[in-house]
Amino acid sequence: MQPILTVLKNSLTQNIVVKVLSLIIGYAIWSSLAPFHTANVWLTVPLCFYGTEKNISAPNSIRVHITGKRQHLALIDTQSLAIHLNTDSLHPGPNALSLKNSNLFLPNTINVLHWSPSNVVVTVLESSVHPLVEKTP
Repeated sequence: MQPILTVLKNSLTQNIVVKVLSLIIGYAIWSSLAPFHTANVWLTVPLCFYGTEKNISAPNSIRVHITGKRQHLALIDTQSLAIHLNTDSLHPGPNALSLKNSNLFLPNTINVLHWSPSNVVVTVLESSVHPLVEKTP
């Protein structure tokens, strides 16, 4: 009984064909399952404001923790990603804003797990600039 197990063990561990086939099968399984793996990424994203022009004091960027399938995260252009906030609803003085997933314009397959800081304080400053008035002689 012992020599049969020894022969079987030697044929499996010292046969190059078996090693190459196991390597190919292992790579095939890994490459077919890897795209479905959920990955997490931390990004630093700038704040962008749109709407009526106001003098705003706010942080330059926010740290964002996002999650999604690896293949979907690879398609994101991190250089053009930004948090978009409408200034029309802001009043003069400090405004506490809660950020939402819709502020990032991400696909539905990618979710935001965490914002850092989670609540952003945006201060609308009183504008001291007056429109130019032409003087007539």
